[in-house]
Amino acid sequence: MIDINSNTATQQYRVAFIRQMQILEVTFARQIGVILNRQFLDAAKYVAMGMDTEIFNAVKKSSFRLNQFLQNRYKRCGVVFGNMTFKEFERFQNDGKKSIVPSETKSWANEFWNTFNLWMMSQGAKKVRQVENTTRNALATIIQKGRNDGLSMADIAKRIRRDGKIAKMARARMIARTEVHTASCFATNTAMKTTRIMREKEWSSSRDARTRQFPFNHFEADGERVGMDDDYTRTGEALHYPGDPRGSGANIINCRCVEKYFSREEITNE
Repeated sequence: MIDINSNTATQQYRVAFIRQMQILEVTFARQIGVILNRQFLDAAKYVAMGMDTEIFNAVKKSSFRLNQFLQNRYKRCGVVFGNMTFKEFERFQNDGKKSIVPSETKSWANEFWNTFNLWMMSQGAKKVRQVENTTRNALATIIQKGRNDGLSMADIAKRIRRDGKIAKMARARMIARTEVHTASCFATNTAMKTTRIMREKEWSSSRDARTRQFPFNHFEADGERVGMDDDYTRTGEALHYPGDPRGSGANIINCRCVEKYFSREEITNE
């Protein structure tokens, strides 16, 4: 993570980072799958009663629950990767770069959580809107197709329940993988910034058959090094960290890239 220059050490760090993300993804996917399915079940209930105009209200009802769930999951990512980063930094400092005292780490944690909590609220609200819009569009498509096929409202409701149950699995996994990656990379990036010692960051891609190359090239981004406050540009969009939600879906969904960080001492000695 810090001043990593060998390919072996980089690969070991990436594997450990992704393994921890995968642990968090399991619970995330299972729980958000329940929420997504409930949206379809509630909509189907209204359609079966001939009240298809109420389906969007049914979707809206889950917004508070969805937002609370996202906040909890983001916070868990912050705890895991924030602590992981600070522990790694303390180890780095104790290797002789600089000594630290407990009051410094307390200050880091306070600054980290002030920044991370603001991010959680913003990202949660944005993701709730995205999930709502996707569900509404899916429901509208199912209803319109059912009408075109001459189905009764009861049969359309059955189709909604069936399609919702099927769609939730793949959709839940995709949302979980993307949101955990985004929150984990943001937490790590934010924790590193609070230390005031890291001077540069570097994009690190997996460089395997699954690494995206078009339209956004993460092979090309691999090895791009910029200042801690600067954006990466080689993927085709300005991203502050891998998974940055400012990026297009095609650029961040299912991304597995991570960051490495470099100290003032390491940069000076190059």
